[in-house]
Amino acid sequence: MPATLRPRTLILFFGDLFFFTLSLWVSLFVRVLEPPSHSMFIAHLVPFSLLFIAWIGVFFVAGLYETRSITFAPRVLSATLLSTQAVNVIIAALFFFFIPIFGIAPKTLLFIYLLVSFISVLLWRVLLFPA
Repeated sequence: MPATLRPRTLILFFGDLFFFTLSLWVSLFVRVLEPPSHSMFIAHLVPFSLLFIAWIGVFFVAGLYETRSITFAPRVLSATLLSTQAVNVIIAALFFFFIPIFGIAPKTLLFIYLLVSFISVLLWRVLLFPA
């Protein structure tokens, strides 16, 4: 990858992390129909932060940080994001099933999160940070 594209890749990386986190907050808001308390958000952010690392790995494997992938057409990008987010939700479901130490079982939240994060990351990559 040429050095001129590295800053762009880093911006995408940090933007994805930001929108993962924002999507978690919005998903909690939709789930309880009121802004989540600070303690509720932190209780979910701690385990989800571990998942964010794995999810970024899935994005790397799917090629979403490669030079050719950065310029995906919106239709291809949306299909790739939807499939990677579906994999990410499966990883999260397994994570919460096999590692119950966090005391949360976000079944409905994961479904809401899939929708919210798909939309937010797609909008981020297509509208806010187009190729």
